[in-house]
Amino acid sequence: MTYPSQETAAISEWTVCTKCEVYRPPRAHHCRTCSRCVRRMDHHCPWINNCVGELNFKYFFLFLMYTGLLCLFGLILIISDWIVHWNDDTETSLDKVLSVILFFEALLFLVFVSVMGTGMIMAVLFDRHIIEIKRYGPATGQPQTPRTVLMNAVFGRGYKVCWLLPCVKPRIPNPVPPSKKAMMTV
Repeated sequence: MTYPSQETAAISEWTVCTKCEVYRPPRAHHCRTCSRCVRRMDHHCPWINNCVGELNFKYFFLFLMYTGLLCLFGLILIISDWIVHWNDDTETSLDKVLSVILFFEALLFLVFVSVMGTGMIMAVLFDRHIIEIKRYGPATGQPQTPRTVLMNAVFGRGYKVCWLLPCVKPRIPNPVPPSKKAMMTV
């Protein structure tokens, strides 16, 4: 991915966080809610009460995917119940109203989770997370790193089917700490 020269320094070098005053690795951002710096931070999620960053990106994506699948399953069950029992005299009008409300609630969650999941996949494929898009703008062109490497970095190596399992850990490289010479100049 090509970045303008002033962005290259902000993305590729260690800096000192102005809020917590510690060295932070490249592409780390300070979360105001958690009061700490998070590597490759995407956003702070109130659902899990944690920051979504490099270490838990896969697990958050799996959470979104499984939630979407459960919403889809719920929609299928509601529609099949409507097809079988809508004209029966056994269901009261309250049951029908509640099933309509449940249908729209499941549909709303499915749309929300699908949009979030699509955004997460785009962040992986273009190697730019939401905070970086807000700060530097959308990525222009293709990333320098191949997409399969980006996907393997987030979801782990091995069989692609294992990407759907939360028990397979992603391989996240540790950032190289700044040299002693760089620490003395700050």
